[in-house]
Amino acid sequence: MWENTILVVVDPPAGSHQPALDRAAWLATQAGGRLGLFACEWDPDIDSGRVDAAARDRLLAQRRRSLEEMAAPLKQRGVTVSVDVVWDHPFDAAILKKAAAHDYWLVAKDAHHHNLAQRTLLTNVDWHLIRTCPVPLLLVKDRKLAAEPIVLAAVDPL
Repeated sequence: MWENTILVVVDPPAGSHQPALDRAAWLATQAGGRLGLFACEWDPDIDSGRVDAAARDRLLAQRRRSLEEMAAPLKQRGVTVSVDVVWDHPFDAAILKKAAAHDYWLVAKDAHHHNLAQRTLLTNVDWHLIRTCPVPLLLVKDRKLAAEPIVLAAVDPL
């Protein structure tokens, strides 16, 4: 069954400044939809066992609290918001697993500038999502919408 839920990929290093969350919240409000905030954590030191085993649980709990704090003002505005934090690597694979496991309406993620080498080698998360995301993908740049926004859309004919 199709859900009217937008999966919002939260970028932990960006802190509370999440352009994709702002845009997805606006869309959910306009369409009567829901939001699912999603973050992925992974640390090679913790995963290898070189660090205290409880560190993983502490890190996941900390990230969950952060997502709950982001969700609180949206919930006060009447938007239905859920949060999920997983331990997985690589980041793009975790996003794809999450998107495939549910019937999301849309995946929203911040888009960041990548240098020439990153763009040439197609090694960044955005490129992997563009090529393989099983649901529509909204990449959001950190700028306000223009009065007459320019939108680039691509359709997979297959």
